Amino acid sequence: MANEVFVIGDGIFEKPDVTEVASGTADAQALPATTDLRLIGFSTKEDAAVAAAAEFILRDGTSVAGKPLAFVRLAADEAESRWFGPEGLPCAAGLFVDRTLGQTHVVVYTKVIE
Repeated sequence: MANEVFVIGDGIFEKPDVTEVASGTADAQALPATTDLRLIGFSTKEDAAVAAAAEFILRDGTSVAGKPLAFVRLAADEAESRWFGPEGLPCAAGLFVDRTLGQTHVVVYTKVIE
């Protein structure tokens, strides 16, 4: 069976792994350390019961000590998606959502480079 494909912009790529990080205000580990793991994109929305600004940092690692990969700031009720290209950003130490303000719901798109 052929691999599924994922289309973004002008490119067609193998379908990434999709990991949902539940809505919340607390920090959360999205993925554990995985050899050759790459973050190729994410989608997020601010989703508090009473809309307010939200911020978080996606980190390479399993805690707030991990290297920052992306800084995200959302206005009340805002949603955002980012794409980091077919090779993505290295995050072999894991992927951690460091929530610094407000409530967010996050989905990360990853793949393992072979």
